[in-house]
Amino acid sequence: MTTASVRYIVDDVDAAIDFYCRELGFEQQMHPDPAFAMLTRGDLRLVHRAPAPGDLGLVQAFVNSFWDLDRDGAEQFASPLALGEWLVAHDLIEPGTRLSNADLRRVLDIREGLRALLFVNNGVTTDGSAIERLNRALRGPGLFVQLNATTPPDFRARRRDLDTALALIATIVAVAQIDGSWSRLKACSGEHCGWAFYDHSRNQAGSWCAMSVCGSRAKARDYRRRNKSLHERRQLQ
Repeated sequence: MTTASVRYIVDDVDAAIDFYCRELGFEQQMHPDPAFAMLTRGDLRLVHRAPAPGDLGLVQAFVNSFWDLDRDGAEQFASPLALGEWLVAHDLIEPGTRLSNADLRRVLDIREGLRALLFVNNGVTTDGSAIERLNRALRGPGLFVQLNATTPPDFRARRRDLDTALALIATIVAVAQIDGSWSRLKACSGEHCGWAFYDHSRNQAGSWCAMSVCGSRAKARDYRRRNKSLHERRQLQ
């Protein structure tokens, strides 16, 4: 029997464990730290992860508007209308803002450029062309900064449109790169994955969205590759 795995970002991992186990009959299999848990019921496996902290959670949600574990992941930005609905739901643009196909292409270049940066955080080689498209798409008017002696910088916008929304996302990334939290936001290096997760581990050693999902697949793939190589060497002897 094949086990199906589903991954969730949840604000309170302990509360999620309590609900799924008490109300829905799941069993806790792993809960090594407050930010991660794995539950099972029959052939269904649930993986719960805590989100990235603060505003960085918006960047994580933006990148995870598409992820493709089995090449059939759902694209939340399937059209300019769908993109607009997502941006309105996250309070980034005014309701009724009209977006074009060119706007959609621009947003996708930014999203996939950010994912390329998150892959680098996970030890993957830099995709220079994706990052070049990212920076080209980010050029435009956006936020301005208000400074104060006793409070953090306040980023404000003259209007709530697409330029401002994208500038806000890029600003969150810039601040996270400065304060050091950016390196913990990673894209899973599992084949056909790329799901953005925040590495809450003390030594920042996390590589997979879930070891039970992409980590197990990678181990199985390496095992098959080693066996194939050994078989080929024996045939040559």
